[in-house]
Amino acid sequence: MSGEPESCPAPFGGAKVEYPVRFDLRMIYIIAENPDPEPGLRAALAGAGVPCSLIQATAKPGAKYGRIGARIVVDSKARMEALYTAVAALPGMKAVI
Repeated sequence: MSGEPESCPAPFGGAKVEYPVRFDLRMIYIIAENPDPEPGLRAALAGAGVPCSLIQATAKPGAKYGRIGARIVVDSKARMEALYTAVAALPGMKAVI
């Protein structure tokens, strides 16, 4: 390895993602299909080897959709792709950003 941080090309004007990257992963889910997505999210994070320092969920009574977020650190493109694939496959998951 050259000592340079791993990066990958991005679609936004040639900008690159430099790893490790810290950010809040945000998801929107259908409450009726998955009333408690936190255990599945924790399992997806652990399975992808992605550390998480905080998980917060919000669902208003009577709402169709809920939101959940996780503060994470991803150290490679492969881990990022594995994580997004695992989280997108969770029951009721509509969007992962």
